[in-house]
Amino acid sequence: MSRDEATREINRLVEERFHTIFLNSSAGMVLGAPDGSFIEVNPAFCRFLGYAADDLLKLTVEEITHPDDREMSRLNRSAALEGISSSYTYEKRYLRKDGSTVWGQLSGNWFYDSGGKPAYAVGIIQDITERKRVEKALSESEAKFAKAFQATPTWLVISTVQDGRFIEINAAFERICGYSREEVIGRSVLDFGIWQDEKDRARIIGSLLRGEQVSDQEITFRGKGGNTFVGLLSAELIDINGSQCLLSLVNDITARKEAEEALRQSEERFRRLYDDTPAMLHSIDCDGRLLSVSNYWLELLGYDRGEVLGRKSSEFLTPASRRYAEETVIPQFFTTGCCKDVPYQFVTKVGAAIDVILSATAERDETGKIVRSLAVMTDITERKRAEEALRESEEKFS
Repeated sequence: MSRDEATREINRLVEERFHTIFLNSSAGMVLGAPDGSFIEVNPAFCRFLGYAADDLLKLTVEEITHPDDREMSRLNRSAALEGISSSYTYEKRYLRKDGSTVWGQLSGNWFYDSGGKPAYAVGIIQDITERKRVEKALSESEAKFAKAFQATPTWLVISTVQDGRFIEINAAFERICGYSREEVIGRSVLDFGIWQDEKDRARIIGSLLRGEQVSDQEITFRGKGGNTFVGLLSAELIDINGSQCLLSLVNDITARKEAEEALRQSEERFRRLYDDTPAMLHSIDCDGRLLSVSNYWLELLGYDRGEVLGRKSSEFLTPASRRYAEETVIPQFFTTGCCKDVPYQFVTKVGAAIDVILSATAERDETGKIVRSLAVMTDITERKRAEEALRESEEKFS
């Protein structure tokens, strides 16, 4: 593969990975044009606003923005178009298809063409409707505030900024951390070692004092029994009776992190199993190019992994097997999704022929399209030689 081909392949993989992230992100993501129209929107953004993607692509940013926030939205886009700022983060209200209002935290970045003109923006929209609801509840009457505060299923804590003294906690905090309200109210959060690293709290407060947003930051906390858990922390500075306080909202994502780690370990085990199994294994993409090969495949054919990945699997076959693969087997495989006991002859790096029997199954994406294969090859070279020797012997004495 030439350097240009390698560069194009890398760019293609990067674009595919971005598009996969774009489509599967739990946060709303959009590609926006300089005129305020949408180039592409992801499913999460469609769910956020209750629109189908085709309907959203017919609208502009202003049309889905609350009337009171449209001027702010226009000013932010104008700043980017005039080269004042290429990135932005702010909160605004959106209009759903059903007419209701939701809050989003919009973070975006403009990308420019070779002439320095804005070409498109990538925007990430976090649904902060619930956080805004809590903030509004805090500004309402004491009775309404207390009801909303306690009913929130995530950990909510109000503490003083200066010394970390607990002012209020909700039931979720008691359940997750194991401390009762009577144990903590009036005492400092630092007395309990709830922040596994106390520097995290100082860092969060420092960010807020500088006017920065603190949203969904991964922090490790410690419960009463010494158990640790990972939470997504969002925080705000609020004023209570003239005292500067910290409002902390934490979503426990320990189970998710454990699942992610289990998946990582599972993938690592599969990779080791795939690489180290004493059999010839390879996977090809829809263009017939090798995506992965087992160590035994490399050992038997005499290649290094870097010499084969990205090349067509048929390049390692004899001319007759190559024609059979490219004209018959591979096209049929990407139609049916399987093949069994296909006789091939591979050629080693030093030119020796190896007879194999290949069977393969397909991996499909969520639409059912075949995206790659998993092929297993059995080396039958010695068996073929033995059969040939037996045939010659029978012919000699017949």
